[in-house]
Amino acid sequence: MHDPEREHFRQEIRDLRRANRFWKRVATVTTTLAALLLLLAAGVGATMMSRLRIERREAAQAMKEAEIQRDIAEQQRQEAEQARGEAEKLQNRGHRFPSNPNP
Repeated sequence: MHDPEREHFRQEIRDLRRANRFWKRVATVTTTLAALLLLLAAGVGATMMSRLRIERREAAQAMKEAEIQRDIAEQQRQEAEQARGEAEKLQNRGHRFPSNPNP
């Protein structure tokens, strides 16, 4: 081989090596970014699942509290109805048997 031809091939090898290093860097950066995005997505997913569990737990607790309040209200309604019934009985007895202040 002649000297200019040999120099041309050497330059070609240097160019190919430089291009090879460039693409290796591109691959490394791309892989790193993909890994970071994957970790970010996993973190966001885990956070959302945790929040969802908390919200479900809070909703279940609110439902229990609402049921308790409903039961209390129903019990109070029944007690009030019973008291009203007793008051009506007492009132009816008073009208049936008037008191005689002058015997």
